[in-house]
Amino acid sequence: YREIVERAVRDTLQSLASKFRVPKLSRDALVALLRSRADGGADGEKRVIAAGELAERRDPVHFDLFISLLKDDDPAVARRAVGALVTLKDVRAVNPLVEFAARKDPQTLREVIYALGDLGGAKAEAFLWTLEKGHEHPAIRQAAHEAIDLIKKKR
Repeated sequence: YREIVERAVRDTLQSLASKFRVPKLSRDALVALLRSRADGGADGEKRVIAAGELAERRDPVHFDLFISLLKDDDPAVARRAVGALVTLKDVRAVNPLVEFAARKDPQTLREVIYALGDLGGAKAEAFLWTLEKGHEHPAIRQAAHEAIDLIKKKR
């Protein structure tokens, strides 16, 4: 499922990039764009694209920036930060992702569940176990179960 999700994200980003004709920007320009607090719309979509481009560079120096984007006013930017953190494969993202997951809609929560399954670790597994055993939505319980299985397979 991970390859399918990555392909869908890549295709969406390419589509948006061509739609808005966002040129390849330098690292500093991408960071500046992400730190801007645009009011959604085209600017928000450009920030999502910028987050994707920066994530594709897989530079761990951007870890703190992606963590800060989890609190972004634009939900699309915050969700893109989740994917960026998975791309960096840094388990330090688990705690901020667990905090981010609180009070999120089921779709966003599922994205975080799969991110935690990909990152792994005891804290991620404990959170997923709690969701698997007690969340009100069957789809969330199932996603948590699948993510736990993924963590176990990586051991």
